[in-house]
Amino acid sequence: MLFALFFHNGFNYYQRVLENIRQVILTLRYYTAGLIRIPHAGWPERASVSNLVFRITLDNNVTIMHMGDADSNDEHFQPYKDYWQKTKEEYW
Repeated sequence: MLFALFFHNGFNYYQRVLENIRQVILTLRYYTAGLIRIPHAGWPERASVSNLVFRITLDNNVTIMHMGDADSNDEHFQPYKDYWQKTKEEYW
């Protein structure tokens, strides 16, 4: 569902939307999907490359997160401190 919101008009639409978005949280009946834009690994040299962190909670029970190729510098994650601490992810 979250992917469909960003890809329904093709990749160019996706790029235009993300230029101005830093965080999106979508809550529906059985899941919450969050998207946060974190710079790509290799930042600042790769600042032009987008990276999206997805976190999905299913039925208020299990939370999973995909970090993609996020840069590991703490300064990228600190602005979202409350979001990260809100839900504990499951690791497999």
